[in-house]
Amino acid sequence: MARVLVPGENRRHRLMIYTVSSCTPCKRAMVFLRSNSVEFEYMDIDRSEPDERKEAMLDIGDYLPVSGVTLAYPIIIVDELSAIVGFHEGKLKRVLELG
Repeated sequence: MARVLVPGENRRHRLMIYTVSSCTPCKRAMVFLRSNSVEFEYMDIDRSEPDERKEAMLDIGDYLPVSGVTLAYPIIIVDELSAIVGFHEGKLKRVLELG
């Protein structure tokens, strides 16, 4: 599965979300973003081809510290600058300026 674009009117920030298809927090994050009309891309890691999965894991690694972070999904890359690990509605509201 390649990256999928979910269009939205709110394009202030560029979001890439790495998910697992059976992950409840991943589904909640995507519902939250859709309900706020935020445009984002996502990729289901578990439904991806091995080469796509390897590339995604390298991309994710660029945004996480070497140690001290437990890998949890979703992993939300914001503006290619930082990552939010897990679904944290309050943090997303602040980062995306959703008032």
